[in-house]
Amino acid sequence: MNYGIKEENKKTYCKNCNRELNIKIPDEIFNFCPFCNFPLNLVAYNIVKEKERQIKLEVINDLANELKSVDSLNVLKSYLNKINIE
Repeated sequence: MNYGIKEENKKTYCKNCNRELNIKIPDEIFNFCPFCNFPLNLVAYNIVKEKERQIKLEVINDLANELKSVDSLNVLKSYLNKINIE
């Protein structure tokens, strides 16, 4: 699905004009780039991002339940440092 949004280095940009966007607070299904008026499907984009975040947290919880020893927990911590769950 095309949201009109692209991501690079944890930042979001308009696919049309490549300007950086602040898309944290969508109120409508479609919004528009404040720079070029290109349509942005912010609600769908944020729903997908939240689902990705939930899946990451579920995997982390499953791993934590499986790992019982201190050594295993240290390994888990090293993996968690590599995963971005913002």
